[in-house]
Amino acid sequence: MKLSSKALVPILVIAMMIGCSDDPSSSTEGDTNATASSTGGDLRFAIATDAVILDPHRFNDVATSLVLSNSYESLVMHDDDMEIVPRLAESFEQIDEVTLEMVLRNDVTFHDGSSFDAYTVEANIERIQDPETASPRAFMYDAIKEVNVIDDYTIHINTDEPYAPLLANLTSLSMISSEAIDKHESGELDLSVEIAGTGPFSLINWEQGNEVHYEAYEEYWGNVANIDTLTFQVVPEEGTRLAMLENEEAHVVDNIEPTNMSRVEAMPNADVSVSNGLRTEYIGFNVQKEPFDDPLVRKALAHAIDANTITEGIYEGYGVRATAPISEHVFGYSNQLTNYPYDVDLAKQLLEEAGFPDGFETTILTNDAHPMRIQIAEVIQSQLEDVGVRAQIHSMEWGAYLDATANGEQEIYMLGWTTSNADADFGLFPMYHSDSFGYTGNRSFYSNDEVDALLEEAKVEMDEEKRLELYEEAMEIIMIEAPKVFTVQEQLRIGVSDNVNDFSPQHPSGRLLFNEVTISSDETY
Repeated sequence: MKLSSKALVPILVIAMMIGCSDDPSSSTEGDTNATASSTGGDLRFAIATDAVILDPHRFNDVATSLVLSNSYESLVMHDDDMEIVPRLAESFEQIDEVTLEMVLRNDVTFHDGSSFDAYTVEANIERIQDPETASPRAFMYDAIKEVNVIDDYTIHINTDEPYAPLLANLTSLSMISSEAIDKHESGELDLSVEIAGTGPFSLINWEQGNEVHYEAYEEYWGNVANIDTLTFQVVPEEGTRLAMLENEEAHVVDNIEPTNMSRVEAMPNADVSVSNGLRTEYIGFNVQKEPFDDPLVRKALAHAIDANTITEGIYEGYGVRATAPISEHVFGYSNQLTNYPYDVDLAKQLLEEAGFPDGFETTILTNDAHPMRIQIAEVIQSQLEDVGVRAQIHSMEWGAYLDATANGEQEIYMLGWTTSNADADFGLFPMYHSDSFGYTGNRSFYSNDEVDALLEEAKVEMDEEKRLELYEEAMEIIMIEAPKVFTVQEQLRIGVSDNVNDFSPQHPSGRLLFNEVTISSDETY
């Protein structure tokens, strides 16, 4: 199977991503060149970054989402057209402005053998709302007033007032076994390192920093996986990941730099898969640290950074210039916002007005498992030097980097945000509302009362056109005050072995699911 790198997958394709490997013992006897499909075996996926935690209510990063998406599931999900459709729920209906009715599947069991029912949903919503859980996504469910259990498989989710993004937010709420929740609270089980979900793969073990090892869950309510096991192997160095693909030591590799795409295309046993996503990369400023507390300084640096150089030079066309805080494929996007063209003279003028005619010294913080961000940091370092700003680059391990930026230790930093529910509420509220400082997402520690009010109003506005107007107004203020410089709407780039069959395009959120694939029986992994 060859995946064309020339025909990019449309953004609204949201089919499940799948892949696998075979068991060497299952190859056809007497025919070493057999190409018939086979089941079983261990799929090896070489990933750049390990999960931060295995608790689905306590993470807010893409790497963890990638690893957990094969073991935990939500009540609803997006289909190929980005419409919200049932998943663990069998059906749903907004029966009035503040009541969402859900009828649940009655054939679902958790990995620990317990049943999924209405009481499970109640327990999960209560847990993610509980301040002791310290969920960085709790804000998405604050509007839920109560969950009424109508019967074992029917629930009413009630909100205090109309809440427009409720269904979209429920696509991000993973269901944990209520028995496991009880055991976690009593200290018998630790959900930060153990899993009790409903997904097609259950956890064998997590060797932190090295690999996450799953096995097919035989009691899965959907299509039971064709492969026996699934291994996410943590390989931070991209050259090593590509060598593993080339040498048939891995079936799938992620985070391929654009400059290495041609290397994968040239492999006789693999090819690239490219799809659009919901992610926007940015350069952020900690607005609570001098001199970045001054909007003039931030605007100056926005003019000093040439985002087109980043898009065309580093991304080599595998992405488009970002002109807004959210992707153009997210509900709420506007193309009518103020932007900052590259203008060195204007940047110098603004710095002089801010009291820095000779520039200043600063640091750019990034993470060491993302080579492209390091390259971008070097480009930015050079561009800022042209306006007198002398920046040192510091890179950190991913988990430590997330902690440092959440704690406000950075001056300039580099991250991205995937609006995984495709709704501007999740793209803007955690990033710019003053209640969202730190781990929730607002690592610039940006605060503006008017933006807060607009984002709060948009949550309860059920008219889509009015919601769009509110989000555009909020984003215009954000753009003018420049807590971030938006660089690229990134495309997703992975390498896939030719032995992997029935491999569907990647979900725009970056999630990859593996239960549907088969492999060719000449597999040698």
